[in-house]
Amino acid sequence: MVLNPNSFHVKYGFGYDDNIDDYKVVRISDGENYGCLDIQVYTLGSDSWHHVLTIPFSFCSESTFYSVLFNGALHWLGVITASRKASSKVILSFEISKEQLVHSLLPEENEKEVKGMGVLGDCICLIVNDLTYGRTNIWVMQDYGVQNSGTKRFTITQLPIDKYFSFQPIWSFESGEVLLDTTKDLNIYDTKSGKVRIAMSDTYISINREFYVESLVSVKSGTYAEKKPEGQSR
Repeated sequence: MVLNPNSFHVKYGFGYDDNIDDYKVVRISDGENYGCLDIQVYTLGSDSWHHVLTIPFSFCSESTFYSVLFNGALHWLGVITASRKASSKVILSFEISKEQLVHSLLPEENEKEVKGMGVLGDCICLIVNDLTYGRTNIWVMQDYGVQNSGTKRFTITQLPIDKYFSFQPIWSFESGEVLLDTTKDLNIYDTKSGKVRIAMSDTYISINREFYVESLVSVKSGTYAEKKPEGQSR
């Protein structure tokens, strides 16, 4: 299979399956059959792809190429296409170990304005653009998968907003600062003071930045996370 990162209708994700102690690449596409998502998974250990399922969902225009990895699942913004009624925007979650895709509804009050997702601390967060007042609200989903469990955490007015896209929070620090990716610049937002400063400017070389943790162990070495026997202390 040839991976085509330039296709708008193809999304990818990478994660660890603790059930089989192996890494997986997930490819989800709606380019070949619009209105249905086709899901395929590559397993590193077996060096092979397999087809998982095809389901009646589609990606939102705001959905980014990259996924948001959280709680053992990969997340994107999607739309329910099975119903003839008005499409509902949802969070699509692909569970890496179970290889199942589930969806959860967005908060009713700001479903249409949600333009992106990220992770803040131990919660999924939603980026909501308020074009009327020129601001972006960050909502945190306190209860994972529960529709109306969102709480507005903070509001940013110093960064430009767009009708279709928004910045992406890619890292939160213990100090309360949040690293934001605007595709052009990397900015740091101080949640305590409400101030924004540029960390790196004119970095428009990729719209798919990800954070990672360095390791001396290669994913191809066959040595992954060590599992402790039950009952053994750490």
